[in-house]
Amino acid sequence: MKIGMCMFLWTTSVSKKHEALLKDIKATGFDGVEIPVFAGAPDDYKRLGEMLDRIGLERTAVTAMGDPAMNLISPDAATRKAGIDYMKWAID
Repeated sequence: MKIGMCMFLWTTSVSKKHEALLKDIKATGFDGVEIPVFAGAPDDYKRLGEMLDRIGLERTAVTAMGDPAMNLISPDAATRKAGIDYMKWAID
C-alpha cells in the first residue's frame, strides 16, 4: 500500500516555493502527494512534475467545479460548454 498527502492542507496552488515542504513530506515516509489543479498552465504542472520526480514523490490530482457557470448538466448550452472547456483544461 502507498500513502499520500493531500496538499490542500497547505495550499491550492503547489509551486517551487513548496519544495522544502515536499522534501519533508518525502522524508517523513509518504509515497506521493495529491496536487490541487485549479489554475495555471500545463507548463506549470510540467515543472512541478519534474520537481516531484527529483524529490521522489508520486502524484495524483484533484480539481472541482463548484461554479454554477460551469454546470455540466445545465439546460444552457453555453454553461455546459464552459464546464467542458474547464474539464479539458484540467485534463491537459
